[in-house]
Amino acid sequence: MVEKTELVTRVEYLSDVVKENVIRIAEDAYSSIKIDNLFRYLDEENNVMYCASGSDEDFCVSVSDYRPELNVSALGLLINRFGEPHSLNVKESSLDPGLHIFYITWKRVIH
Repeated sequence: MVEKTELVTRVEYLSDVVKENVIRIAEDAYSSIKIDNLFRYLDEENNVMYCASGSDEDFCVSVSDYRPELNVSALGLLINRFGEPHSLNVKESSLDPGLHIFYITWKRVIH
C-alpha cells in the first residue's frame, strides 16, 4: 500500500474517445442491476485500463497504470458527471507488482 505522503499525482490530457469511453463504462456500472458486471476500457495509446462495477450500495471506477505517479486524469471528468466521490483509494496490485490501481467510489443514489 502506498502511503499518502508518498503519492505523486499526474493529470494527463484525455482524448475525446477516452473521455467518452470512461463516462460510458461508469454510466453502465451505475445503471447496471447485475452486481457481477464489470465494464472495461483500455486506453491502448497510454496503456491505462479503466474499469467500472457496481453493487446495490455503490459503484466504483478504477484506473490501472504502471507508472509510479497516481493517474488522476479521469477524476475531474467523473466528479463533473457523478458528484464528489464517497472514497478515493490507491493500492499496488498483489498479482502484478508495479501496477497501481486508483479506486474512485460513489454511494449509489437511486431515484
